[in-house]
Amino acid sequence: MDLQNPAKKPRESEKLKTEHDFYRHLVDYLSPIDAITKDSRKNLKAASYAYFRGLLVLDGVIDRSISPLSFIDGLNSVEVSIKILSKLFPIGHPFWIDFEKCKATYFKTLQVERKNSKDKYSLSETEFDEVAKGKSSVCYAIVHALSYLALNKDEELNKDLIECLEQIHIAFQCKDDIDDFFDDLENGQHTYAHVLVFKSLEKEAKVVTNPKNDFLLRYFYVSGKAQFLISKAISHLEQAGAIAEKYRLSKLNAFIKQEIVTSNAQIHEIQLLIDKTKSKLNQKEKIIPRSDNMEESILDDAVQRGVNFLLQSFEEGHILSDFMTSAGVGKNWISNYAAFLLAGYSQTEKIIKRLKKSDAVMDKTKTQASYNTSIVQDSDSLAFHLAAHKLMFNHTNVNELEELKKFQGKDCGWRTYINENKLRKQINLDKAISLEGWISSHNCVSASICYILSSVSKDLYLRTAEFLSKRIHENGSLDSYWWSSPVYATSWYIMALSQDDLLKNECQQSVHWLVKGQKANGSWVDRFSRKESFFYTSLATKALLTFNEEKYQKEIRKGLSFLLNNQIVDGSWKSDRILAIPQTDVMNQADVKRWRRSSFGVNVLVDDHKRIFTTVTVLNTLLNKLSTK
Repeated sequence: MDLQNPAKKPRESEKLKTEHDFYRHLVDYLSPIDAITKDSRKNLKAASYAYFRGLLVLDGVIDRSISPLSFIDGLNSVEVSIKILSKLFPIGHPFWIDFEKCKATYFKTLQVERKNSKDKYSLSETEFDEVAKGKSSVCYAIVHALSYLALNKDEELNKDLIECLEQIHIAFQCKDDIDDFFDDLENGQHTYAHVLVFKSLEKEAKVVTNPKNDFLLRYFYVSGKAQFLISKAISHLEQAGAIAEKYRLSKLNAFIKQEIVTSNAQIHEIQLLIDKTKSKLNQKEKIIPRSDNMEESILDDAVQRGVNFLLQSFEEGHILSDFMTSAGVGKNWISNYAAFLLAGYSQTEKIIKRLKKSDAVMDKTKTQASYNTSIVQDSDSLAFHLAAHKLMFNHTNVNELEELKKFQGKDCGWRTYINENKLRKQINLDKAISLEGWISSHNCVSASICYILSSVSKDLYLRTAEFLSKRIHENGSLDSYWWSSPVYATSWYIMALSQDDLLKNECQQSVHWLVKGQKANGSWVDRFSRKESFFYTSLATKALLTFNEEKYQKEIRKGLSFLLNNQIVDGSWKSDRILAIPQTDVMNQADVKRWRRSSFGVNVLVDDHKRIFTTVTVLNTLLNKLSTK
């Protein structure tokens, strides 16, 4: 989710997965494995999950979040559950009395909630807790069912287990109110989260006439109300955890602990989003007015402004940072990328001088070559670090090159990650989910590394070039895995093969594809956003410069004019959602059915919100043009 451009269903898939997993395993969570017979356990699990699925659908139909056509499916699911329960508990069994009480509480609570929403009732925290307990009361019947099946009607145990479930469901409701904040506003539903926001606005005496929903969503986060609800959820989860620990319910306790970890991570993400929003709000938008001529003085002016922008963007520790993902903000990767593209030019000496003071670039014993210190080392960051040192000191670090070689696959392509166990632990990935997509060879990684290897290792360079030549489409393009356009991998491929006279002619078809994709105004368009992209325009223009400046001078001139005529007054160039992060088991980007514009999770498109990455890339292209004059 982006606070400046709110997504309508943030974290939806994660939320649904958590809830489905919880109800699917609830019987196991609440009782030891030998407490009831194997058949009884199997049937009770099937019945409880079917009932949950049915209620979820029916509730969605009532809330208008699910099509009315699904009503029959929900009803059928409930009927399946009742049939299974009837086999476990014959007519007249006391279980049905307990079940009816739970259902009565559930339906009564729904009526209260609907009335509160309709009347825009300003419910208190205590009232919110009671509604949350009541809405989940049907699942408390599982506690009664287990005690009957185990032939052990322990009233104290049952009371404690029901309280444990109540605390968990209050936490769930807190998180639901956060996740559905925007959708609930759109659908006219009034929740406790909305009450918190409107009370806060009233207390701060903020007069907002007919506030728009996206404003209310941003205020919800910036005011700290979302963080309050998450902290409240954590508190209730901790109370539930104490009960689970008391009765040595290890599986339930593990689930609760993981929910607490996830909730703490969500608080961290919210703070990152607030920082990102503040950063974007402070950015300039006005474009520098320029004529269409290509005089060297204009190029010099653009470069100097870009350099000044980057010098003002340095952070503590002499680093440059950009992008924001679930792994945090990119620091080491961005700093090494900047050093790689800007080293060796007189105009950028001040930037390189600052980067030479950075541990991220200079001291790999303190900070690994990776996205940032919270994630395992990746081949891109390591290759950029290796190339930067080669350019800064005219020396190849042999040990680092050997380290980089570990990332080359048997197919001679290059993989982003290789330390699967450590990566799985860091991103908290379930063992059942494959990491194949992230640890396989990809064109975009291989193409940029191929370019770097052209001046570092001839043998590795040739093998990588051969790998890439086998992956080219008939039209000359190369798919990108981590980027939103094939322009990325194709441009680096052209630049890489252009370093060798014998290989250069092999990428003519790729050059043709690139030229064909240029728009009338000189730009190249991002495949996902369908917007003009300064990042891809700079890469494509540099590729043509590198391949044959004389032959493609018209296209190069148009590309440079587009870049020069769109520089922002602060010296930067606008960024967009250029970084694509597929799910870990996705092998090909095209297999992702739906991409989200978000900073967190997978199957998301992320922007370089500080404009560092795009500006560095554009500067490198302009510097290349100046060096050929």
